[in-house]
Amino acid sequence: IAEERVVTTFKPFFLDPYVPGFLRRGDTFNWKVPLANLTDDGIKGKANLLLIDPVSKQDITSSLVEKSSMDFSIATHSETYVDWALNIDESIWGHLDFVMSASSDLFEDVVRSSIPILSDQVSLSENLPVFLPPFVTDTIAFDWKSNPEIIYVNNPLEWVWEVLPTFFEQEVSNN
Repeated sequence: IAEERVVTTFKPFFLDPYVPGFLRRGDTFNWKVPLANLTDDGIKGKANLLLIDPVSKQDITSSLVEKSSMDFSIATHSETYVDWALNIDESIWGHLDFVMSASSDLFEDVVRSSIPILSDQVSLSENLPVFLPPFVTDTIAFDWKSNPEIIYVNNPLEWVWEVLPTFFEQEVSNN
């Protein structure tokens, strides 16, 4: 008989940024990043944001944010936030690489990722598949800020056939 054990893993100190799915050139994005302290002591330290041009690999932080480094103080078993206001320059294309770090005397956490940067002329659509078993009644609430289009299909593959002509039409119209 196998013995059952429970393992719990966590970092005593970490930053947990919400990385947006994309930003558009010309956007101003207020990036509010939580810092968590799970220790029995308060923590004081510094949070830093480094923005990197993916083509030249140069540091472009000073051209997109006013202040790249911020002091923080977190009480025991709590969280605090650091805020950066990003002004996405019209010259940024493709994506923006970033390195976000927070450190104190005893702890450090680093997040490295990238954010896609789109032109304001790129159209995006969002799909939310909702699967309901047969003979099930359910209520689904949506919080839409624009006019939604709802497409119901019995089989998800039907939706693919519905959308494919749209892709081909866009491809032809762009030439």
